[in-house]
Amino acid sequence: MQRKKPEALRPVGPISDKKIRVAIADQHPIVIYGLLTLLRGEHDIDVLFTSLSPNDLFKKLHLHEIDIVICDSNFTEDLDVKGTQLLRTIHRHMPHVSIVFYSANLTSHQIAEAMEAGAASVIRKSEQDFSLIVHTLRRVHSGSFYLQPSISHEILSSFLSGRQKNSSWHSLSAREKVVIQLICEGYSIKQIAHELCKSPKTISNQKTMAMRKLGVTNDIQLINRVKELRYELASEAENKEA
Repeated sequence: MQRKKPEALRPVGPISDKKIRVAIADQHPIVIYGLLTLLRGEHDIDVLFTSLSPNDLFKKLHLHEIDIVICDSNFTEDLDVKGTQLLRTIHRHMPHVSIVFYSANLTSHQIAEAMEAGAASVIRKSEQDFSLIVHTLRRVHSGSFYLQPSISHEILSSFLSGRQKNSSWHSLSAREKVVIQLICEGYSIKQIAHELCKSPKTISNQKTMAMRKLGVTNDIQLINRVKELRYELASEAENKEA
């Protein structure tokens, strides 16, 4: 009687060569080119399409099966949505799609808000370790939320500092509030000094003091922080009226 040859051992579990299907959404072609160049060499990542406008992004999302969208936080010019509203729209209509949100200037509050709105991860454009982007895509695709250690530490530090949401605004003097509001409207230091009949040095000092109280270090962060505070103060007023 002829013996049966032993069957080759089969690997346990399914073998999958399925790639991570990625879309890139940014209004700047040079940024898209940079991300495409970075991801092109990864064996497990496939960029299916890119979009230069929100309308184009939504059209293509309905045509292609995507795992992850890498989306710029300012990618809002064609739709009546801003910031995290775009995230909420994608997350509401396509909950199976993970969103990696990235921006040049995001405060810890905005990062937490983005995660709450549906982002699976947040990356700063200032990040110098390009491998972090690839690592983030793989972590997100595995089904987990992911924040790089430096951002997690920043959010935790902000939380533990115990600062009240609106206390920083209330800590500003009346003149500092006027100066900050004019800066947010596009006025220069010289123009504000002329309007308020003060020296440019005085206005500059008031701006510096206000920025210190608000915990920001540049004009972009200042404008973003004032927008947050205005929203929080308006919400607080609505709650009191209710």
